This record gives sequence, C-alpha cells and structure tokens, in this order.
Amino acid sequence: MHKESIAADETVRLTLSDEERELLKDPMVFFLDGDLDEEVQRERKARDGLRFTLEQLDRFGGYIAGHANHAEDPEKEALLDGIYEKILCLEDTYEEAE
Repeated sequence: MHKESIAADETVRLTLSDEERELLKDPMVFFLDGDLDEEVQRERKARDGLRFTLEQLDRFGGYIAGHANHAEDPEKEALLDGIYEKILCLEDTYEEAE
C-alpha cells in the first residue's frame, strides 16, 4: 500500500464523534501531558478534529491503546478501540517524508 509522504511538522486530522470527544473529557478515564493535552483542549472548543504530527499521533495512539487495554467498562473500551482504529488508519495512510 502506498503511503502519502508528509513533512515531519505537518499535521493530520483525527476526527472524533461526540461520544469519543466526551470520553476524552473525563480525567478519570484519560489523562494526557503537554502538547497532546493542549490539542485535545483546543479541539474541545473548536470541534474540528484533533491535529497531530505523525509523532504526536503515535504517542496519542499509545495512550489510547493503554487505556483501552485497562478499561473496566466495556462501552468505554469500545469507544477507545474505535479511536485507536482511526489512528491506525491514519498511520496506514501517511508517512514522514525523508
């Protein structure tokens, strides 16, 4: 599969459903640091999708996968799995240009 090459500082958009967005608001479910948290906070207001570089997207995916693996609520696990699937789709579509 051919991936589209993008610059290291270029961002891709991860679109969230209202339900997924609400889940990320819950600090008991999800906690991020630094630049990832800033982007989640920005998106909550703008509601136009999360914008991440591929490196940030990879880190965000790690957080999502970790929380999905430890979720005790099957509904929350399903939502987190759905977000992770979207991340994998983006990672399968784009690669960092050399």
